[in-house]
Amino acid sequence: MPIYEFQCPTCGLRFEKIMPRMTADKSHPCDCGAEATRLVSAAAFAFAHTPVNGPVPQNTGVHGIDYNPDQVIGRDAAEKWKTIEQREKVKTEAIRDARKQGMDVTDKNQLAKTFDGYRPITETERVAANENRVAANEVNKAISAKLKEKT
Repeated sequence: MPIYEFQCPTCGLRFEKIMPRMTADKSHPCDCGAEATRLVSAAAFAFAHTPVNGPVPQNTGVHGIDYNPDQVIGRDAAEKWKTIEQREKVKTEAIRDARKQGMDVTDKNQLAKTFDGYRPITETERVAANENRVAANEVNKAISAKLKEKT
């Protein structure tokens, strides 16, 4: 069944309705009580609301809510912040558990990801991580120096 767009002349609400093609009226009642008029669509089909990357717009049937990019991005950001907050809570608990066992874990960077959470890194892992950081800093300095020479 096709999706038709309607806009209310009284309150300005824009919404979508799925209606049979044969019985599709040129108007539809709005929530405010007025008759909303059907808009001319640019195409006779609708894309699936499943983008490859990024936030998925909700499908409430109200155009102004579903396709407002600020609202879609805001909802996506709120979900991501919830994930970050949950991860930080798990890391804090891992640090607390390690301290109870007598380990000197003071920073969330001193944890390694496991299948079921986080664990303190070993001394060997810490040394290797610091060596990798030093090497990465040297590479970045060399690249910056080359870029400065070119300009």
